[in-house]
Amino acid sequence: MQFFCRARGAMAVMALALAACEGPSAIASGVNVAPDTEVAPVGTRPAGAERDTVSVAAKRGGPLGTFRFTMYYVAIEGQHRRGEPAPAAGAEPVLASAVPGNLSGPPDKVTLYEKQGCTPIAEIDRGFARELDLQGTGKLRDGRVLNTSGLCRCPNSPCFFEIEAAWAIGANGRLAPFRSVAIDTRLIKLGSLLYIPELDGVRMPGKAPWGGYVHDGCVLADDRGGGIRGHELDLFVAKRGYVNALRRKTRLSKVTVFDGTGWCEKKNGRVRRAAGSI
Repeated sequence: MQFFCRARGAMAVMALALAACEGPSAIASGVNVAPDTEVAPVGTRPAGAERDTVSVAAKRGGPLGTFRFTMYYVAIEGQHRRGEPAPAAGAEPVLASAVPGNLSGPPDKVTLYEKQGCTPIAEIDRGFARELDLQGTGKLRDGRVLNTSGLCRCPNSPCFFEIEAAWAIGANGRLAPFRSVAIDTRLIKLGSLLYIPELDGVRMPGKAPWGGYVHDGCVLADDRGGGIRGHELDLFVAKRGYVNALRRKTRLSKVTVFDGTGWCEKKNGRVRRAAGSI
């Protein structure tokens, strides 16, 4: 049955009659009314937007496949022992320059060059030169930090340049320990957020602010290595010792990589798990 209220008499009587028709207000009845956010008002939604709310899970990026997992770090001159292979979390190390070094110079020494003008910048032993080529960044005994600038036409290749950075520089800028990864840019776009479930819940080695925390699986494609081809992912871990620490803890040689959309976010320069993604 429908009831119709007709206002008669003074305006005050009309107001009371209308209130009676509407029933008690939300405030009077003690009910909290949440704003309706399921569907935006007509005209405010983007063209083609769905009317129904899409769950966070449905917005998450899908799997990109299984990737060979390796790690790289900043090589330190003097820590490399002659004849000792550089540690790597996989069957084969990944060369930063993509080619084995055919290094010229004295029997036990290698001269490093800047790409511009082929200016000599350092002379190091062959073992450290090999490790430097593997890792792409190294700290010399004199305190300078050298970063690879890629293949060059100088007497020795790759060439290097001096940097002032906390750790290293990749193709997308400064590298962050345990957050930056190197990938094949033909497969994954540089700057892409990625989610690796095998790292989610693993405590990283080291101390704050760079380590000592429980990882959430979120990383950023900050770098590319000339030796990385296809389904390979190289995690930057900053220090040589951290390679062995993580290898012992995880024993990972392969990982599952997801498009990080909906899983991860980059906010205030930091990569982390996206709010509401758990």
